[in-house]
Amino acid sequence: MAPVTKLQRVLTLTISIFVLVMPGSSILGIDFVEIAAADDPQPLGTTSYHSLNETVAELVQISIEHPGITKLVSIGKSYEGRDIWAMKVSDNPDTEEDEPEIYFNGNHHAREWLTIEVCLYILNYLTDNYATNTTITNIVDNRQIWVVPCVNPDGRQYDSPEDDPSNHKHQQAGWRKNRRDNGDGNYGVDLNRNYDYMWGGAGASDDTSSEVYRGTEPFSENETRAIRDFVKQHNFVFSISYHSYGQLILYPWGYTYNESKDNDLFWAVANKMSDLITNKANSSQSRYIPIEGSDLYMTSGSDDDWLYGEMGIYAFCFELYPVINDAILGDPAVTIPYDLFHPRQDKVLPVCEDNIEAALYLCKIADNPFQAMDYHFSLSTPYASQVINQSETKQFTISITNDGALDDTYNISASAIPGWTIDLSSETMFLSSGASDSVTLSVTVPGGESGGEYIIKANVTSQGNNSVTASLIFTVNVPYFNDVGMVSIDTFLDGGKYPLGNYLIKSTAKNFGRNGLFGFDTSLEIRKLGPPVRQTIFSDNMEGGASNWDVVDLDGSSSPDSWKIVTTSSHSPTRSWWCGSSSMYSNITAQLLHPPSFSLKWATDANLSFYHKYKIEESYDYGSVDVYNGVKWINMACFDGDGPTSFEKAVIPLGDFIGRDDVRVRFRFTSDEGVIDDGWFIDDVLISADFPEETTVYGPVIKQTAGIMGQDQTQQLSWDYTFTEIGDYKIYSTTLLDTDEQNSNNLSVVKITIEPLPPSFEIPLQFGWNLISLPLIQSDTSLDTVLTSISGKYDAVSWYDSSETEDPWKHHHTQKPDHLNDLKDIDHKMGLWIHITEPGGTTLIITGEEISSQQSITLYPGWNLVGYPTILNRNRTDGLNNLNFTDDVNAIWTFNASSQKWEKMNEEDYFKTGSGYYVHSKFEKTWEVPL
Repeated sequence: MAPVTKLQRVLTLTISIFVLVMPGSSILGIDFVEIAAADDPQPLGTTSYHSLNETVAELVQISIEHPGITKLVSIGKSYEGRDIWAMKVSDNPDTEEDEPEIYFNGNHHAREWLTIEVCLYILNYLTDNYATNTTITNIVDNRQIWVVPCVNPDGRQYDSPEDDPSNHKHQQAGWRKNRRDNGDGNYGVDLNRNYDYMWGGAGASDDTSSEVYRGTEPFSENETRAIRDFVKQHNFVFSISYHSYGQLILYPWGYTYNESKDNDLFWAVANKMSDLITNKANSSQSRYIPIEGSDLYMTSGSDDDWLYGEMGIYAFCFELYPVINDAILGDPAVTIPYDLFHPRQDKVLPVCEDNIEAALYLCKIADNPFQAMDYHFSLSTPYASQVINQSETKQFTISITNDGALDDTYNISASAIPGWTIDLSSETMFLSSGASDSVTLSVTVPGGESGGEYIIKANVTSQGNNSVTASLIFTVNVPYFNDVGMVSIDTFLDGGKYPLGNYLIKSTAKNFGRNGLFGFDTSLEIRKLGPPVRQTIFSDNMEGGASNWDVVDLDGSSSPDSWKIVTTSSHSPTRSWWCGSSSMYSNITAQLLHPPSFSLKWATDANLSFYHKYKIEESYDYGSVDVYNGVKWINMACFDGDGPTSFEKAVIPLGDFIGRDDVRVRFRFTSDEGVIDDGWFIDDVLISADFPEETTVYGPVIKQTAGIMGQDQTQQLSWDYTFTEIGDYKIYSTTLLDTDEQNSNNLSVVKITIEPLPPSFEIPLQFGWNLISLPLIQSDTSLDTVLTSISGKYDAVSWYDSSETEDPWKHHHTQKPDHLNDLKDIDHKMGLWIHITEPGGTTLIITGEEISSQQSITLYPGWNLVGYPTILNRNRTDGLNNLNFTDDVNAIWTFNASSQKWEKMNEEDYFKTGSGYYVHSKFEKTWEVPL
């Protein structure tokens, strides 16, 4: 069966399309204020609906009754501090297994009570039927299913604190948003306009009183942030976000009328689910209709666009029973005292039963979503790029997996390059459903081919449905004959920090070319970075045309609009960018305008500025400026309403993107299906940044490679330089071959910071035993590292641990096996015995950080061998600080390495930096050694 076209799908909607009803509006002469609610609804008591408290109680009860297959967690708090509950159903709920994950949620919009009921029904159905129903048991044992029944607990509580569908007293049609205090007398953000993907476009509003108010920024709300963080912890394949009403199955995109790359899959899965949905609710429309989200109406910031666009999840939005036609026909289940959002309670169970099989279907196919399609296949390759020399042959592998529902045969072809030999091991392949196989693409490069990058495209087509095609792009890098480059600066890491001093700066050159090369030149240059200087990265006044720009149409044929250079209005001198057609922009348009990408890797500050004027429908149509941060687009500014009538300057700071090598900017214009106006004019676009001024302090100094370097061989060269000033530096290492055929790999650059030398202290050591302490804190306290700077030889280090009464001595002997050495780390509070084995004086240089706070040393009753951890000498009284010499400490001795004699510390003696001491304590005391 040929796929149904978008136009055909739209035509099937007719009267069943969901209409966001506003008070006072009407359709077919029916007053929706009357339909929405009674003027004086009477409470009906407990119903089949769950209040918020009953919802939580139900979740707790499920977890109590089924502890072996459920896990109930709070994924965050709402604006008013309520828990947002999520339940997992799986055979090992406490373990993240390598099983497909599925995500269901409900009640983004407070008044849509049925969505909670469907979520609870899914949970009860899975748990109650586990171990008794083979299908359910298989799903639970082989899937990880997460359900968030109520994304918006504050809104649900506010819409009606009980479960009475006739009592939602705060608004006639019920409350939609969360309960954020917007600070201007208005409350609530539409949570399903607050997600990040394409936030800030048409289909949402910046008016705080609007039902579709999008919030101050993407994920401004506790509730959406909780969902964001929860989703990012998982690897969901499918999701369904339940809404009401309209009996539709929506799928991305909502922000554009262009189809997604997976549109065929969405359409197939949606239709399979639609076939499974029954009509026990007895709606006037017997089928849930699958459509792309934007076919209903354009949205921006929705959860399904974000789930698919950013997280790669196949996301669906179900608009549940009823349809508007049920109200038009006077169905008492959705008319006074009930309404379209709060159907009569006897509809709850039928709606849940109608939708359960569709939910189970997603769970079943989550291991391979494409089994929903009769014909589908996936391509892969272990490597898509290779270096192939002239006159050489290499192979690529094309792996094909038939992940469609039916057996199929495939036609395989490859593009040609003049003079090359490109062969396939087979041009057809039969695969049964679920099977995989591969063919070999053999590529021979002719002997005289020029160096460079060449592209070969392999195309695969299904014979069962020749509209099902896919391609793989293979890149062949043919070496140049003469091509050298500097591949690294080995001594320093980019962005690293290093102390003042002398360095042997090493850099590695490589011969990428075919020819062996003898003795080519390389250079090293060091530049000190000074104050920043503003530089222009990109500037355009539009007088030269559009060649520097990319224009992207996001609405396809839905509007005639596009970004274009016009002469009707400008800032200077005669031209500007404008988005629209004829003299105004159109309804339902979505257009992008991109200047070239640019680098801010070395910048210290940057701005985007432009002149503009605009007249755009307020709160519904938008001109937006977005910047890409390497992961996603960030909205930086939105413009709507009656803007300046003459061109004004706008400045967008780009400081958050400093350090990025590939920064992209776009101007985005979107409109909904309502009012149109003059639009948005943009002129004199300038991207500028501050880059540090560079002053050469060394070089360029030329060094020549030695001998002959063959293809792919490397050689390390070195330069000697002493950094005598602190500051930031850039080091440039370059190859200088005159016959080099490509220069893109010639240069290697790193930026480093030279810092002052860290503090150091010299401890004199004598032949024989020395009793010392370390007066500086070491970053690496391992014994071997601390003692590296001893200029003479030592064979033993000992330490006395006063806290161990049975075997307090710890030793390290350089001549004994490692397992006999129990001293591994040295603390700056230790007293250490070091045995020097060479006659004559030597020195231990300690380098580290000065002690910045008072040091505490525990003294145990009896003798304690301790260090004196400070670089300031003090007399006995001041050094003991909080201890009294007679009452707390009654003897202190040290060892004089010069005279090899013991010395008792008297009142007039000083604690000396670098010396260790035996302190005899009467009690267990803490010695607070001052700085």
